[in-house]
Amino acid sequence: KSRDSNKVTFVDGSDCIVKDSKTQDLDVDSVLELVHNDDITHKVSVDVDEIFNNDSSWDVNRYILNIEELEEGKRYIPLSDVLELGTPIISNDETGIVLKPTDFSDNISVLFEDFNPEQNKITSTMKAYEGRHIVLSVLQNKIKLCVCDFEEPFYLNQNQVAFSLKENSLISLEYMAYAILNSKNIQRLALMMNGVSIRVTRQLAKQMLDCKVAIHSDVAERNNTLL
Repeated sequence: KSRDSNKVTFVDGSDCIVKDSKTQDLDVDSVLELVHNDDITHKVSVDVDEIFNNDSSWDVNRYILNIEELEEGKRYIPLSDVLELGTPIISNDETGIVLKPTDFSDNISVLFEDFNPEQNKITSTMKAYEGRHIVLSVLQNKIKLCVCDFEEPFYLNQNQVAFSLKENSLISLEYMAYAILNSKNIQRLALMMNGVSIRVTRQLAKQMLDCKVAIHSDVAERNNTLL
């Protein structure tokens, strides 16, 4: 926080994370370079009042948009305006639908094709969900999604995150899958999930909801995007 003003400088250091096979470390020198750099895509000064209006959130993704220039006819919305974390249900089943890596895709054109989920043994670490969800996973350093709409519960491993539509949402689940796959903010944040602890993965999933995504302002354009 600046000592002589009412502003706070937020810096996105997600590109300053050095990864190896077991750990993730922050390159402090690279962060300091960003602090002293005039590159406005990685830092921003925010009035304290704006932070208060954002429920006193210190999440950098609320204030910095690290994405390409907004296309004509689009606008930004927080992901949390439309989606929320899925709520697990209680299940005592021994077998059920368990999503496997090949059920996920980063190709929007094949994301909604029908697939035959497999019945597998359920382990104690899996969580059960039912209803329509977008499930996100990081596979081979890429965000990949699965749109789930089964007539029975399905089960997720600990490195998979389920999002559901908020009640009375005017934007479809399918379109939000498109928006997530095209969001630079969410891509950068989700990559941090790769190889970190389950506790941190859940924290990052909550932070994703603070990310702003670009959507078509016109409803017809949203529908045409998925055709």
